Amino acid sequence: MDAPPAGFTIAFFCPEVFEKPLQMMNTPEIDNIIRTNGQICPDGTVIELMRNSNQGTVLLRWRDEKFEMAGHVEYSGTTYTAAPIAPSMVRAMRLPARIGPPETVDVLFRDLHSFLTSRSG
Repeated sequence: MDAPPAGFTIAFFCPEVFEKPLQMMNTPEIDNIIRTNGQICPDGTVIELMRNSNQGTVLLRWRDEKFEMAGHVEYSGTTYTAAPIAPSMVRAMRLPARIGPPETVDVLFRDLHSFLTSRSG
């Protein structure tokens, strides 16, 4: 693999599962801040993008039923912040804006089935 461009470092999305690295920009002033669009951690902690009220992005860190939503989150001594994304991309991606109660797969499939059968003849 070629060396990343200046200002970029290689970070793995999930080293245990994915073999291909994801390039994420490092903040030059502070080396322990990583800009990311998502991270799946070895202990099951997930860091993912959410849409905030200003149509920008924030990060959600969650594991089990514990949640933290902020402009930056910490995990294992590293601070993660949302990578910059163009507002048009944020709108196109339709990121979640809130956290809802968990649902079982049965409920999700039942809702999907109802939706599809109501739209088909």
